[in-house]
Amino acid sequence: MREVLRLQLPSPVARIIWHARLNQLLAGLACGEVRLLYDAAYSHHGALLGAFKAALARPTPQGLTQAQVLTPHALPLFREERPRSSRKRLEKARKNPVLSQRHDLPVTGPGQAGRIASTGNSLSSNILRNLGTTKRVDDNVDPREAILKFAKKAAENPY
Repeated sequence: MREVLRLQLPSPVARIIWHARLNQLLAGLACGEVRLLYDAAYSHHGALLGAFKAALARPTPQGLTQAQVLTPHALPLFREERPRSSRKRLEKARKNPVLSQRHDLPVTGPGQAGRIASTGNSLSSNILRNLGTTKRVDDNVDPREAILKFAKKAAENPY
C-alpha cells in the first residue's frame, strides 16, 4: 500500500469505515463531525448522487406584508375591554359616583329642591286641572268699584 493523499482535518479521526460497494470512506472525527471521502472516478452512487446536483430553487414569496404584531396586555392604554361578569360590572358601577347615584324620583305635591311638581302628564291634562282653580276676570266689571267694595268692608270691620 502506498500513500495517495494526505488531508488536514480539524480534529483527529475517532473512527473510520470503508464501504466496499460504494467505494467511499466515512471518517468520524473527535469534534463530532463526519467526513465522507470519495474519488469521483472510482466511487459509485452514495455521496455522488447529491454531490453534483444543483440546489432546489425555493419559491420566493410574491408579496411581503408587514403583519401587525399584537400583544394583548402590553400597555393599559391599548388594552381592549373584555366583557365582565355581571357581579364585577356591578361592583365597578358601585365605585363610580355617577353610575351609583340614585335617579330623582318624581315630585308629588308642591315643588321641592328647585324642582317644580308636574301637574299632569300632558299639556291638555295640565290645562284642565288649572282651569277650575284660577279665578276668572270678567271684562264688564269696573276694577275701581271692586277695590272700593273691599275698602267699605274694611272700614265697617277693621279687625
